[in-house]
Amino acid sequence: MNAVYEEVVLGDGKPAVSFVLRTRRGFASGVFAEGRIFVHHVNGGGALKGLMPVLCRRFGTNLVTFSPLVNENIERVVRGVLKWCPASDPMNPFGEDFKYLECEWMPGVTGFLGG
Repeated sequence: MNAVYEEVVLGDGKPAVSFVLRTRRGFASGVFAEGRIFVHHVNGGGALKGLMPVLCRRFGTNLVTFSPLVNENIERVVRGVLKWCPASDPMNPFGEDFKYLECEWMPGVTGFLGG
């Protein structure tokens, strides 16, 4: 396993931790901020079950948001609350509408409706 964690400051001036996590089964990157893990990219067959427990332990939370949701596999596999962020939202860095998925990650279960 290879993990890189770096303290950063978000555009709104709030502290966060960016992460890149690689295991032999997959890869994930994102940011931990305001008590929630934001996973921006994940790949690898069956990678979520190996990556998410590592991130949840590291950051001491099981609150996870997959954002932006561009991989339909995550939408089908992870149980959570699917939401839309409009392009006009001041917190939207992309300038276009996007989907995201909020969940509470549960050990042994792929996500949990709630978020």
